[in-house]
Amino acid sequence: MAFTTNLTGTAEVDSSIVLAFDQSIIVASGQAQIMEPFVTVKAEVNAKSIAFTKYGRLALATSPLTETEDVVSASLADSEILFVPKEYGNVVTTTNLASLQTGGKVDMAKAQLVGMNMGQTMDQLAINALLASANVEAAALSGATLDAQYSKLAAKSVQMIDGSYVLLASEADIAGLRNEAGFVDVAKYANAADVLKNEVGIYKGHKVVRHQGVPAGKAISFGGNALGKAVSQEAGMRLTAGADKLGRFAHLGWYGVFCYGIIDADAIEILAV
Repeated sequence: MAFTTNLTGTAEVDSSIVLAFDQSIIVASGQAQIMEPFVTVKAEVNAKSIAFTKYGRLALATSPLTETEDVVSASLADSEILFVPKEYGNVVTTTNLASLQTGGKVDMAKAQLVGMNMGQTMDQLAINALLASANVEAAALSGATLDAQYSKLAAKSVQMIDGSYVLLASEADIAGLRNEAGFVDVAKYANAADVLKNEVGIYKGHKVVRHQGVPAGKAISFGGNALGKAVSQEAGMRLTAGADKLGRFAHLGWYGVFCYGIIDADAIEILAV
């Protein structure tokens, strides 16, 4: 005799519960994510690979024009950087008994934990992509080092992010910078509304951002268009209930199809501090 497992999905779960879980995951994920403001995102549904186009910079037009002659057009040179999105996700399974005996507290706890896991995982994938850069310089993390790095990025016409470049490092490696003259602590900003998450100050043309995902002894200096994110399917909640015969188990997780990578290799340098 054949037995058919009766599967109950989100359609059979109360919509208010689904919404509560979804909002909790979104909030927790947003709180955990630091890297998203620095990412160039391109989304293409059902794409096997997603191409980012990188244009070469135009030569400076320093010669005066001739009054009676038309200007010679400059050629645009471009190249494609292919990103191949991959599946990522995680899930937590709880029992009906656990939900009943905790008054539903375990359900909200797992939603927050799943949300945090989604945000932190995406952040770490973004940092791992940056750390794959071949541009590595052995230098102590100091104002002099950041001055030199600022000059390098500016000389390559690397775009800034909201008016400055970004330095990512662990709290332990940032500590020494805080004591240097000229370091502007975040508390002294003229407009606190512009502060990025985990931003601790600004120094030598860099927003200094603390991130626990950067290994001790390394710091990442980068500008605009350094980091790209290709998305086939945005990460989001997955809720399935009743996959067992008595409907005692509930699965709450997140799932997405995306990847991070470097677009402009000139816009990033790893400082081995």
